[in-house]
Amino acid sequence: MMYTKIPNEILTKIPDIHQLPVYMAIKIVRTITEDSSKLQRIIELAPEIGKSVTTPSKLESLLINGDKKHNVPHRTNVIHSKDGKKLFAFKVDHKGVPSLVFNKELLAIVNFDDVCKKVELLVSNAIKSGRPDLVTED
Repeated sequence: MMYTKIPNEILTKIPDIHQLPVYMAIKIVRTITEDSSKLQRIIELAPEIGKSVTTPSKLESLLINGDKKHNVPHRTNVIHSKDGKKLFAFKVDHKGVPSLVFNKELLAIVNFDDVCKKVELLVSNAIKSGRPDLVTED
């Protein structure tokens, strides 16, 4: 029943309407019914429904956050040694989660317990001061 309530503008742009689960059809209809201003955005997202947009929660997050390109920017800062070898990379993923990624070759050379203690100390000092930009290494 829900499929018949989906506007034709959306139906024609969904790649394979026969593969569209009922729960996605329900989400589309409810969203449009609750807020007609989201109709245009769903029409724009329709070609991705069933491909990269596979769950109602993903559709909802794209509607709330706008275009996925405007989410948290992906940032990567690669740190090299004086010799030019890659030591590690500081990354921020698409969800905004930061991480340090070390070169595999360092596993046998570096004591990562010490590295963790130093990072913990730096972060603790940054939090205590309230000004992370003022924290320097000792």
